[in-house]
Amino acid sequence: MLELTHLLQTELRGPNCVSFAEDGRLIAVGADDGTILLWRPAMDAVFEIQVGAPVVCLAAVPILAGHFSFVCGLGDGLLLEILLDSSKDTIIGIKEMIAHTSPVTAILYSPKLNIMLSAGQTDGIKSWKRDSHEKWCKRGDLVDKSSRASEPIQSMSLTNEDNGLIITYVGGTTLVLDLSNGAVLRRIESSVPIAASAVDASKSLFATLTFRGRLEVQSLFSNFLHANIQLPVGRYISASAVSFISPTMLVSASPEGNAILWKFLEDHCKPEVLDHGGSVVRSMQVRAAEVSPTHQLLLVSLSRNKNGISSLRLWTWNGGAPSIQRTKIQTHKSGLIASQTENRILKLKKRPTMAILYGA
Repeated sequence: MLELTHLLQTELRGPNCVSFAEDGRLIAVGADDGTILLWRPAMDAVFEIQVGAPVVCLAAVPILAGHFSFVCGLGDGLLLEILLDSSKDTIIGIKEMIAHTSPVTAILYSPKLNIMLSAGQTDGIKSWKRDSHEKWCKRGDLVDKSSRASEPIQSMSLTNEDNGLIITYVGGTTLVLDLSNGAVLRRIESSVPIAASAVDASKSLFATLTFRGRLEVQSLFSNFLHANIQLPVGRYISASAVSFISPTMLVSASPEGNAILWKFLEDHCKPEVLDHGGSVVRSMQVRAAEVSPTHQLLLVSLSRNKNGISSLRLWTWNGGAPSIQRTKIQTHKSGLIASQTENRILKLKKRPTMAILYGA
């Protein structure tokens, strides 16, 4: 079962996206109000960064030993890279790149190929690679030859060998493209626009959640349908998050609020509600974090309630009986400084950026 271990309540307006760092210890969240929060639950620490444009998407990218970055896609078409030193819990730099002429809707990094892909809402997919000075350089455009190429991209994933790209368009089409030549290897069609999609860790299963509350799980390279569930239509317009826990389980947002854990190959898809107090779940991500000598499965979910309170919840997978550990609750109010703080002003070419560390 999934147990809620940490809860961070914030004043974020229009929360959009959430992402784990590679080690699972740091979590980043972006919002329409131009705020990026970096949250380290174990230390009760929060970094707040104001970037001056809506933060639409996020991706974690490793750099060197002890260093990594979050690359953020902004509503003004820029890519913003936040460089971090994980050993000292400090921001060591922020870089920006002019990437697209429209909002950046998805970012994907391939460790095997050492390339990054970014998708613009109206100008397609760009390919990036680091040079010898650790600077991202544009390699070119990935040509999608399909008729859907002009539609906004909802998400991007890689196939098992990183030689294929899985693109899901908001309009309802999912394509698997050959990265070497752009050829279409597989096409999956939905008659309803897609609000969220996910690929499992084995890259064999594919899940979609439509704006009408239809959840489907199917084999990525065949027509076999593992689950077809109609979620109850509640007071919210749509559910917009889905993530695999394992090849037999996934978590989805519900149109009624909260999140639902589905064991779609067991118990006839018996649902288990993950209580979010009725809040709308906007984004979620699963990460296997290293906890010596094993790995610990973590889920982070980002939600917003009717009173405008945005919350981050960290869940831990517990295969046994429920523990007696209480949920650790933390509140972050923008502009208020807790007992021990560190302020930095980081200047970019086009906008001032302020990073503040809050923590005990």
